[in-house]
Amino acid sequence: MNGEIVHRWKDHITHVGDAAAVEAAEILTQIRKEAENSTLPPKVLVSDAVATASQSALASLPVVDHVKRTVRNIRARQNDYPKLPTTRRDIEIPDSLLRTKKGKNFLLFDSGSSDDRVCLEREKIYVYYSIAIYGS
Repeated sequence: MNGEIVHRWKDHITHVGDAAAVEAAEILTQIRKEAENSTLPPKVLVSDAVATASQSALASLPVVDHVKRTVRNIRARQNDYPKLPTTRRDIEIPDSLLRTKKGKNFLLFDSGSSDDRVCLEREKIYVYYSIAIYGS
């Protein structure tokens, strides 16, 4: 069969393993684990993981943008960010987002959920207010 070694095991035919596919799977597993445990940007995480990979393993990997999206998806599930609000009253800022990575207060003041809401951040002041629009 074209020089390929075929083995019979419990009524299944198995072919010789593809070393490149195995190496690519190991790289993807490493990237997934790093995505859960690291805060490195996806681009850096992927480039570090493929730095020592063989050319055949690189050819077996998915498109880089898809791998980076996988990293972002893993982190989004892990962080469990709140749903996007539909109104200003629905805006809820979880405690985990009130501080920067260096531990400084990000949100200095929040007047609470109302139609006229004031949020003070370290660099900016946001004033959210409602505008009554009457019939034309």
